[in-house]
Amino acid sequence: MAEMTKEERVVCALSREEPDRVPLYDLVDNSEIIQHYAGEKLTLENAHDVIPRALNRVLDTTRVWMPHAPGRRVDDRGFAHERGDWWNEWQVSTPFHNMVELIAFVKDEIERLEAWQPTDTDAELKDALIWKERFGEVVIPASTAGEALSDAYILVGLDQFVYLESEAPDLVDRWLKALHARTMRRLQAQTRCREVSPIAWVFDDMAYKGRLMFSPRYLRAHRVFQNIAEICDMYHSYGLKVIFHSDGDIAPVVPDLIAAGVDALAPIDTPVNTKVALRSQLGSITGTPSRPAPATATAPPISQPAGNPARVARSPPAAEMAIVSIVRGSTCRHGCGGSLTTPHPALAALDPPSPSRGEGAQEPKHHGNRGLAVWIPSPLEGEGGEQRRVRGCSAAVER
Repeated sequence: MAEMTKEERVVCALSREEPDRVPLYDLVDNSEIIQHYAGEKLTLENAHDVIPRALNRVLDTTRVWMPHAPGRRVDDRGFAHERGDWWNEWQVSTPFHNMVELIAFVKDEIERLEAWQPTDTDAELKDALIWKERFGEVVIPASTAGEALSDAYILVGLDQFVYLESEAPDLVDRWLKALHARTMRRLQAQTRCREVSPIAWVFDDMAYKGRLMFSPRYLRAHRVFQNIAEICDMYHSYGLKVIFHSDGDIAPVVPDLIAAGVDALAPIDTPVNTKVALRSQLGSITGTPSRPAPATATAPPISQPAGNPARVARSPPAAEMAIVSIVRGSTCRHGCGGSLTTPHPALAALDPPSPSRGEGAQEPKHHGNRGLAVWIPSPLEGEGGEQRRVRGCSAAVER
């Protein structure tokens, strides 16, 4: 097979076809790794050039993530944020301190959201094209979008969101609709985003490490998958592949995400348990099915999103719920920031090594014409690579 460009490789994998090699994705916030591949010291002043140069030498796709100086800031809505290092910022206070103030804040938010109209689409496109040029062949997102439920609870805090919905459910419903409507107006204005790249990301943190944060019934009742479907439809109309992000174990709602039109998951945050669960729900995810799966090998029924009759509820055959493995580096959660780690040893039992590539290699496999591309942890390691410790975490570097 002829060598592909990075964009061709990523699109091929996201289309559930076999590329020339497995594409590599990561979101890198480890200065030592960046400096190693850039060949020069990283500073706040040169980050816009050094980080793209480093990642262009090792990754196929990434997201634009730049460091900023530590400090404290208050945004235009009164939320205070503190940054203790270059990469991590925390919301430390809110403009409301009781339920009455929170309700007043949300009412103001709804008015602001309903009045908002896109005005700087040309400037946004120009900025995105500048980043595209900086990153060279590395594929960056053409667009990103958040889903309304996570946008809401992350803003005010999960505990306050739960109390608010108990006190004022109709207000929360109006807020979520206003958030989604604003997102759709923004995306409708991004008609030229395909000039940046062929991929988009949708963010919706809905799970803990071991379980969902909200039940599937709750997520469906709050139109989460309907909202994701409308976002996916918009992105697909622009010719983009959609990568869905949620931390945690989202296995119970993967069928809903497939029905919504998601093309890929990133990451599989609990790789072994989630992969086993996906196998149980969707059938085998290794090897190419030679014929349709038997009628008994089906995923749980997918509920039809309310108000979207074009998406018919059904239980697709397991052979249609295809999954392709794409390599990604795993982000460290221990505070050192973004080093790259090896996969759990138990993954070897799920994906046998390819005899042609040696022990531990992972092959992309074509599984049919429908389903998701699943991104699983793997070391950032090229020919002659070795593992070494960087600030307490495992990182791959060239020998």
